[in-house]
Amino acid sequence: MAQRPGGTALLDAYFEALGSGDPGRLPLADGARYTENGQDIPFGAGAWATVTGVARQRAVTLADPEEGQQAGWGLVSEGGADVLLAVRLRADAAGLISEAEAFAVRSPMFGRSDFPARLREPSPQVGEVIEPASRASRAELVAAADAYFDGVQDDDADRIPAADDCPRIENGVRTVLNPAGEGHGPESPLEGEKLALSIRDQVRLIGFPAIERIRDRRYPVIDVERGLVLGVVLFDHPGPVRGLAGPARFAAPNSYLIWELFKVSGGLIRHIEAIMAMFPYGMRSGW
Repeated sequence: MAQRPGGTALLDAYFEALGSGDPGRLPLADGARYTENGQDIPFGAGAWATVTGVARQRAVTLADPEEGQQAGWGLVSEGGADVLLAVRLRADAAGLISEAEAFAVRSPMFGRSDFPARLREPSPQVGEVIEPASRASRAELVAAADAYFDGVQDDDADRIPAADDCPRIENGVRTVLNPAGEGHGPESPLEGEKLALSIRDQVRLIGFPAIERIRDRRYPVIDVERGLVLGVVLFDHPGPVRGLAGPARFAAPNSYLIWELFKVSGGLIRHIEAIMAMFPYGMRSGW
């Protein structure tokens, strides 16, 4: 029996096949399931029918050979515009793709009209191998990510195990420790004061009152050697509900689908890369 593939070769093959619009080039298992933005659709539909090219490299990649999973995201071309596309794959014991989950982010957000160029190159921090003495177990990696979400949801900075110098990159834009607002467009909803703060200080001093809850949390891909855990979650924003004190961040209810990658070393989160897009309130991830 063949071994499940290590590394991210299967993910690279997926993006290459996507650029040609031909899922027949992939080693698909019988009954392989495909979702795109939470919807079950056939291979060959959705982005498979519209993407005309893919970037040479992915910004983020990680592999979990223990569970036969790979994931990553990078830029693709669709209708003459860039789209940030994330993919998660599961391979069976024969090395065939049994699950493919795609997340297409078509709006750069943060007041930008395009995606940052950094998304065309691999994130150097993501690929770094953690020294064995500083590595967390699979359970500890999940616990660190879960504690981050708990702290953000409940505005409790003390629950977040993040280093003071931990960067957070969202849709290619830095959203902490960025006093100059580098990468943000003129209509960015984030202000300089908030951007200058660390992750924990953002929660402690300002908070995220627009977030009702962070739900349907999954951690499908874990890379112990590199200290990586991928969280797939939904942020619910109820909007300007009756009786709300102060202005509402959002004009209407919505849910953000977020893929958030945490790098953990020595018991602390050292780096975060995330991608996100807005969907109707109550959105489900499909898994």
